[in-house]
Amino acid sequence: MLEREASLQVATESWQENNAQLVSALNAQSVSTGIIRSVVMVVVVLGSVLGLLLAVALIWAFTHFVKGSDGLPLFNITLPRRVALNVAVVASVCGVLAAIAPARRAAAMDPAQAIRL
Repeated sequence: MLEREASLQVATESWQENNAQLVSALNAQSVSTGIIRSVVMVVVVLGSVLGLLLAVALIWAFTHFVKGSDGLPLFNITLPRRVALNVAVVASVCGVLAAIAPARRAAAMDPAQAIRL
């Protein structure tokens, strides 16, 4: 029996070696998906921060340049830090939610059709 098993030669092939291009493509796709998610998050957060900086700059400009006849600021405008933080968080969440719908629509498209568009 052992002699018979020894005479049978079975060739085994590694699935990963035979499909190295597929494995490489799947790895590249997951990396690119992660990069796209990171870029979207950076853009959303950067947009929130820039919006807050613009608000602070406009408040400062309005309170320093718009003055009444007595030389005092016409309005006393303040932006509490807690409110600014809440606004930044809400703006970031809205930005992420606004990015989800187009991303889902794009993911559902046939790649050939997406390239044609």
